[in-house]
Amino acid sequence: MSAKLELADLLKESEKALWDASTGEDRRRARAAARVTSNFDIMELWRIRHEHLMQPVASEAGRFGQATRLRAIGVLLIERCAVVDSFRERRVAGSARDVILARLRATDNSCRAVLDEHRDYILAVCSGLCVDHLLNFIADPLGPRLLRRYQTLYVEQFALFCDQLLADNEQPVGLTRTVPLPAEVLRLKSVLMARPP
Repeated sequence: MSAKLELADLLKESEKALWDASTGEDRRRARAAARVTSNFDIMELWRIRHEHLMQPVASEAGRFGQATRLRAIGVLLIERCAVVDSFRERRVAGSARDVILARLRATDNSCRAVLDEHRDYILAVCSGLCVDHLLNFIADPLGPRLLRRYQTLYVEQFALFCDQLLADNEQPVGLTRTVPLPAEVLRLKSVLMARPP
């Protein structure tokens, strides 16, 4: 595909990918997609947020610029999902989960923090699967592979960051999600975020 995609095309392809994923083989994505597509209110919230993400992609002049924007959005979505992904990978629950979420979300209401984090995670997973689909649709097969590698590395680093939060009880509430990253992860992130020459 050589022509750039307009916003309506990006949204149409994204919604198609979302519906396809809801019955797909990737369990993580299928659960998230099924949750979004089965609830009108959540679907509308996803549409609003996803359209906001796709507007800069649509404004790019050509498909190479669009691929770069999509990769950058993929990085942001991976970072957004890292909290729940690291919790699942390391089986973090209960008071440890509550402490981490309280610090990241700047709240003492652990129930609200868990619900908000889960909702944001589901929406980000769904937009992430759409980014992968769109990258393949515009003939950038390397993009999804690089994003999967970045996800693996970033979630590992985020889990270490969470361990540090738990170890240091004096950390102030309302920390940013800025995770110190090793050189390998920073290099991969810069490749994913780089603009074409």
